[in-house]
Amino acid sequence: TRTGRPLRTVVDTVYADFGLIPFLEAQGARVDKLAYHYYYGGGTSPYRVSVPGGTIDVFAEMKKIGKPVIINELNAAEIYAPLRGQPYDDAKALVSLKTHIGYLLNQNDANIEGAEFYELYDESGKNAAESNFGLMKTPAQPKTQM
Repeated sequence: TRTGRPLRTVVDTVYADFGLIPFLEAQGARVDKLAYHYYYGGGTSPYRVSVPGGTIDVFAEMKKIGKPVIINELNAAEIYAPLRGQPYDDAKALVSLKTHIGYLLNQNDANIEGAEFYELYDESGKNAAESNFGLMKTPAQPKTQM
């Protein structure tokens, strides 16, 4: 409030809203913006994502909610390969990121205000997937995609 700028309420969601935003608003909660975690693999289309009960178009779902969107975590689904017993591959992650950044830039449904890559450096002390999130392994050691 010291800035004089209006405060905004941001609600974080994944895949589809499943009625959360209308429920919150019916309870009197103000929802100004939708935050979305965007982790899709190179072979996945955001226009055909499998969710419980069917397939959705992520951007059309965001449009239905009717709120501006911030992609507050953007990364490649390939970071989760170690959880499936597969090695993490920087080159595959780069292909995925390029593909999905293209989807974000070229879609016309959702009101996406911006995207934030998650995160700058790997954190080797975290679990197999969490340790691969960085754009760089360390400040002195870039990944192959860099």
